[in-house]
Amino acid sequence: MTNEERATIAERFLKYVKKNGDNGCWLWLGSLDKSGRAAGYGRFQMSGDSWLAHRAAYQLFIGEIPDGYVVDHVRKRDCYNRACVNPKHLEAVTPRENTLRGFGPSSRNAQRTHCRKGHPYDETNTFYGKGKRDRRCRFCSRVNSKSTNQRLRAAARKRGETLPTDRKRPKKPITPSIADPPISPDARS
Repeated sequence: MTNEERATIAERFLKYVKKNGDNGCWLWLGSLDKSGRAAGYGRFQMSGDSWLAHRAAYQLFIGEIPDGYVVDHVRKRDCYNRACVNPKHLEAVTPRENTLRGFGPSSRNAQRTHCRKGHPYDETNTFYGKGKRDRRCRFCSRVNSKSTNQRLRAAARKRGETLPTDRKRPKKPITPSIADPPISPDARS
């Protein structure tokens, strides 16, 4: 896109913006998505495509969005508004960083340094489930497993079942077979 095209598109873009000062939010007055993951974000037609308004603002006023990056509203600048298109409130970040900056379960879990019982999430006390996303405390897992096994064993004994650990196997004495010839003292050497 040339600078001249960018300037005309930016002029059209700003017709849908209500500025609250230079550092305040610029509210998108155009069309907003009403449902789904993009609910509350503005929409803008640019270069024949429908763009999320904050992505279009980044593209028009800051520059190209790097491949593999998303545009995030920067919360440290007190911008929590999805309808904000102020370029000073926008930043290109990795999808992971964008998720961790949010308020969802992934963000809250990543910020935890200890399990619910207070055990630290460190190299020796942490194991991961599927794809390193499911972090668990080894100590709590061991305790839970032990108490579950004790409860299941007690219930089985109450029902009268015999458990493998309850069976006493008599030790068989080792007896030489009659077919084995006795070992002579001369054959040992």
